[in-house]
Amino acid sequence: ESEGVEVSLNAVPVQTKDWTWNVSANMTWMRNTVTNLSLLNDAEVSPTLAGAAVDGKQVQAIAVGQTPYSFWVYKQIYDENGRPIEGAYADLNADGMININDRYFYHSPAPQYMFSLSTSLTWKRLTLSTSLRASLGNYAYNATAANNGALETLKYADNCLYNLSTSYLETRFRTRQHYSDHYVENASFIKMDNLILSYEFPRMLKDALGLNLSLMCQNVFTLTKYSGVDPEISGGIDQSFYPRPRIFSLSIGLNF
Repeated sequence: ESEGVEVSLNAVPVQTKDWTWNVSANMTWMRNTVTNLSLLNDAEVSPTLAGAAVDGKQVQAIAVGQTPYSFWVYKQIYDENGRPIEGAYADLNADGMININDRYFYHSPAPQYMFSLSTSLTWKRLTLSTSLRASLGNYAYNATAANNGALETLKYADNCLYNLSTSYLETRFRTRQHYSDHYVENASFIKMDNLILSYEFPRMLKDALGLNLSLMCQNVFTLTKYSGVDPEISGGIDQSFYPRPRIFSLSIGLNF
């Protein structure tokens, strides 16, 4: 079941002989909920593992009443200093043991809100424009930290050296704790996708030739509290992700 609301706004706040300012904004709220996983009415279905595997383990599942691909993990217990205790998880069903029945659904990769803003400001022949995006309420599983943030990953081999993730400085785990909700992080972000400065020269050769010059930067900046490489992760599992480059370009256009 999917439901949502989308609102768009387009405006020209300033329009004079020399100045023009255009603004386009968009806001989207969406919620997806699994309502049934069985052909039998009222049948109880255990959570179904889904999503990408992390070192052969799956930390996402699909279940009735949950957002698809929500993280299905153990609730981490922390010490008085706020450091996660290795192998210590909450006994959520209070049966005196920690097993799969104590795993719980903890957030999902799907954002609650998405925003976009495009704007351009023109003064005579000079134009400055930009596009920004924001995603709020989406979470990511930092598989890079989970796979490389324990002492057991530091080892020598004949042809390579395995380094520790800096997350080890926070956890001090000796063995990897893949099912810990400690690795599920808030991946909300604000991004400036591009910034463009362009100039339209007066037409030349009796208006037969037009010339324009543009300077552009792509992937300008990202604001986020996520500790991984990039909070914008498809599927919500951050592993083997190649960083998006920041690109600068100069374009010259001729119009005949």
